[in-house]
Amino acid sequence: MESGIVGLVTFVGLYCFILLKIFRSRKDIAEEDKTMHAAIMGAMTVMLFMMTNVAMFAPQLNYLLWSLIAA
Repeated sequence: MESGIVGLVTFVGLYCFILLKIFRSRKDIAEEDKTMHAAIMGAMTVMLFMMTNVAMFAPQLNYLLWSLIAA
């Protein structure tokens, strides 16, 4: 899954789906939680950018991804 066109499409689809859900959930968040939500969105955006450019850190970034999703 980590190589080839099918793997690329799968990963891009997964990450786009996650980011889309996070951006859509912004309107349902209480006012005091919007700062934390913005920090998580920023961390996920930077992390996804790093995953496209720094392949040697991919295992560590996968752990970061799933911990941010849980947050």
